[in-house]
Amino acid sequence: MENLETKNQLRLKDFVEGIKISYRYLLSKWKVIIFIGLIGGAICFVYAYFKKPVYTAKLTFALEEKSSSMSGYANIASQFGLDIGGGNGNGGAFVGENLLELLKSRFLIEKTLLSEIEIDGKKELLVNRYIQFNEINKVWENNPEISPVIYLSNQSRNQFSRQQDSLLFKIYDRIIKTDLDVKKVDKKLNIVIVEYQAIDELFAKFFTIELVKNASEFYVETKTKKTRANVVLLQGRVDSVKTALDQQMYGAAVNQDHNQNPSKAQGKVPILKQQMDVQILSTMYAELLKNLELSKFTLMREEPLVQIIDKPILPLDKKRTGRIKSTLIGFVLFSFVTGLFLLLSRTYKKIMRIEVSENF
Repeated sequence: MENLETKNQLRLKDFVEGIKISYRYLLSKWKVIIFIGLIGGAICFVYAYFKKPVYTAKLTFALEEKSSSMSGYANIASQFGLDIGGGNGNGGAFVGENLLELLKSRFLIEKTLLSEIEIDGKKELLVNRYIQFNEINKVWENNPEISPVIYLSNQSRNQFSRQQDSLLFKIYDRIIKTDLDVKKVDKKLNIVIVEYQAIDELFAKFFTIELVKNASEFYVETKTKKTRANVVLLQGRVDSVKTALDQQMYGAAVNQDHNQNPSKAQGKVPILKQQMDVQILSTMYAELLKNLELSKFTLMREEPLVQIIDKPILPLDKKRTGRIKSTLIGFVLFSFVTGLFLLLSRTYKKIMRIEVSENF
């Protein structure tokens, strides 16, 4: 037991002695460490000086889901072979956290990048502005073998070349990994915050606004797609019945004018038939018109409301890399790495000398 304690004390003593020796060694190399540290500080200072500031566009919106409990009206309409929604609650793909993923989907981000905006009286696609301020076009200018990629406002997405698709995907991938942040204020609330960072202030603002706008339109359209289709179908039926009713009413009036005093009873048959057709069409028209109004009311109740709370307003929040902070970090980091390198180099040389002496 005493031997174990003695060994532990010797190990601790050797460890402390080793730290003292290393400290004295580093102290003897203070000029080298300080010199390398100053170089590192100067490099970080130059980096911070030339690094462009990053602008953050922040948009907050609230999603209000409207009730679609129209089962009573739906049952009435179903008696006539019609479907006006009835509260099936489509749009389940946007429940909970799925809405956040929708805002980061490739479909919406690419659609936003291909949106045309007007800046300083000039219209341009957001993707072309992104290429410009990220200086991607310089790669093509410095390498004549690579043809430049240009996006046109009147070009269909299906007509994109392989280069256009590839570059658009790379931009999308970079945006969702480093630039775009979508989150909820609270899991229990339907308030969403969208933040986008870019070195171009105007791009950050317009990209954020267009992204939420496209997401809202897509969300509302998908949520009410079935009910909206029913409205269109019912409107078509109402129009066609109304046209047929007008024709029958006009025909009945003409026929009655031509046969005001029929000598035989059979002469009244065409008039009676047309009157019966008018009554049938009038009943159909009334029922279809009623169901059309019910369907429109259902659409109005089902249509969600995307309420913008805060929009990005110029000037945006700007973050610039601190020059003094960067210089201090560079000095400390380069000094530490230099000291560590000197210690490892000294230890390696010492081990090599021991191995050589043992061999001889």
